Amino acid sequence: MKKIITTLSILLATALSSFAQDTITGVVNRVAAPYFEQNVCDTRFAITSEGVNYYVMVDNYWPNPYLEDLVIHYDTIAIGNEIEVIGDIKEMEDGNGEAFTVIDIQELINANYNYGTGYVDWTIGIASIQCNIAPDYACYLAINGVLQTNFPIIFNGMTLNSGAYTMVGIADYWPDYDHPILELTQVIPYAIEATANGVIVANDELCLFTPCGDTKYLSFSENNETYYLTNKDKLHNEDFFSPMWGDNVNSNIQGFGSTHYDLFGAPFNTFETLSMETTGERNIQGQMVAVTTPSTGVPVSLGIAIHQNGYHYYIENIEFYEYGSNCVFNGDTIQMNTDVTATFSAASLFLGSWLTPYVFIHVDEIIVNINAIDDVDVIDLKIYPIPSHGIFEISSKQLINNISVCDYSGRVLYNKTCNSNQAFLDLQDYKGLAIIQIIFENGQALSRKIVIH
Repeated sequence: MKKIITTLSILLATALSSFAQDTITGVVNRVAAPYFEQNVCDTRFAITSEGVNYYVMVDNYWPNPYLEDLVIHYDTIAIGNEIEVIGDIKEMEDGNGEAFTVIDIQELINANYNYGTGYVDWTIGIASIQCNIAPDYACYLAINGVLQTNFPIIFNGMTLNSGAYTMVGIADYWPDYDHPILELTQVIPYAIEATANGVIVANDELCLFTPCGDTKYLSFSENNETYYLTNKDKLHNEDFFSPMWGDNVNSNIQGFGSTHYDLFGAPFNTFETLSMETTGERNIQGQMVAVTTPSTGVPVSLGIAIHQNGYHYYIENIEFYEYGSNCVFNGDTIQMNTDVTATFSAASLFLGSWLTPYVFIHVDEIIVNINAIDDVDVIDLKIYPIPSHGIFEISSKQLINNISVCDYSGRVLYNKTCNSNQAFLDLQDYKGLAIIQIIFENGQALSRKIVIH
């Protein structure tokens, strides 16, 4: 049965400065909580190491303080046990101004269980999934000691179709295989369970770190309950595709809910966002760019987007006039890499093949910002030789920040930070048509097709 949630309102939380990731070994304890008037529980989990109590967070959330044992991802650690963890060390202050130290755990060393969330990949005929095991972050899937080579997978009577799942298991390395084997113990569908309708706004009522109120997180409310929006269980801050939101923008959100705990030990609700549609007139200022379309399991191609603050807003109702160079909107020709102001009335967010959020907008008006200066002269950019046997040289008068290449299935072939005016690409292991995207130091982006023989 589909749960219907009717009203939305966005909220915020705060983040404090964190230091470099560190590894600590210590004993799991329950200690007195840092003092706050808002505390609803007097104790918290901590790891005691060399006489120092490190209050425990896991992936930016506080553990449930009412549990008898500490839960880190899918492992349960009893009080008094020694563990080794990797995480960010954070310094905070309590309500009396007293300092306390926190470790935000990202990884439990020697964990019993490993996990991955996403779509099952059948590229080489063996089922695999992105998982939390470095360095490749990919695991082959096994059930009762048998590698899964036939579609669909059946686990404990549940048929796993082409949707996304969270898969939990015990990982091992088998001879003759280049990835760890994840022996499944639990499979959780990553699927729509609820729908929400309303308006998204922002406030600073959620407190995860001190000082409270520094960072805004998106959320919706219904019957005095607040649900914070997440992707892969990470909170959306106020900069997340910010042109989509506004006081007069109606939203329809689909996803599923979960529960986490704040700095004071109080529970709060999160809502994993799988898709969203918004309506209402908004404006966006950015650069018109040619980009690869999102990877959704079908061949990708070159599309048109507006680039703003690190995000691409894919335009669904414009096509190229000269492929990769110009487009035409309402009879006007617009060159790529031109600064524009666009008015749009509808936008949709969905998750691509790797559960990455993408946004499409339906534009109603585009105005070219004639006073804007185009800092990148495309004539200055050289990619040669084309075609090639896989070795390319790229040069530009403008400083290149990043270079990425993907094939027409959306698979990333090459991705590297450059910070130079010249770069060399070695793609000799790939044959066929590919798309290269170059991002310059000033944030401008260019895309070009290349052919590898």
